[in-house]
Amino acid sequence: MKKFIKTSFFIGIMMLLFSCASMKMENKIIGSWKIEKVIHSNGKIEKGYKTLIFYNDKTVLSTNQNSDSIKGKWEFAPKTKELKIFNYTKEKWEKFEVLKLTKKEFIVTDQYKTAEAIRIKTLKNE
Repeated sequence: MKKFIKTSFFIGIMMLLFSCASMKMENKIIGSWKIEKVIHSNGKIEKGYKTLIFYNDKTVLSTNQNSDSIKGKWEFAPKTKELKIFNYTKEKWEKFEVLKLTKKEFIVTDQYKTAEAIRIKTLKNE
């Protein structure tokens, strides 16, 4: 019986730590990010032109240099490091693998390109 209690306690602690780590990583996404450069699969490098704003309520706003904006929603799966963004205009999900995520740097990739972004603003209601 004691072994069962110890095992249950250990599993509970591990689950709590994992959920805290997942939330911490997800919270790093929230804020404004400026895409600095895009590296295409063919090796072509171009300057980034978008700003992405990820909100606490899982909505996202994408703006470009012409001030055109696209609204959507986002999801993050910490176990697979997959970021999914739903584009309301195109009515489809775009999937990205998160390669790096720090307080200041955000690098994602898909099968066509890698985008490198820097944080330009952290939202106050984090």
